[in-house]
Amino acid sequence: MNQSNHAHELARVTILERMEASRTALVLANQTAALPAARGALRSSASTVLASLVEAPHVALLLALVIGGIVLGPRRTLSIAGRSGLTAWIARNVRRAITQ
Repeated sequence: MNQSNHAHELARVTILERMEASRTALVLANQTAALPAARGALRSSASTVLASLVEAPHVALLLALVIGGIVLGPRRTLSIAGRSGLTAWIARNVRRAITQ
């Protein structure tokens, strides 16, 4: 019985040592992964806002509408966007109907 307890204690200590090594490796990996984010915090707020806008889902569409409104005028821009949007909507519905 005493030998069984000793083996159990030895296994428990071994597991705890492995857990400590894993935790140390994980903490080190998290610290090295966080380093680039710390450098990115030095960027100005304007560049941060622009980076956020670029990653937003429909920025290209909004930018095209604004530039088109300035260059072509709002009426022509809306008619072109409406036609393109209607074409895309119809194509998406046709594809969805075919795949179902």
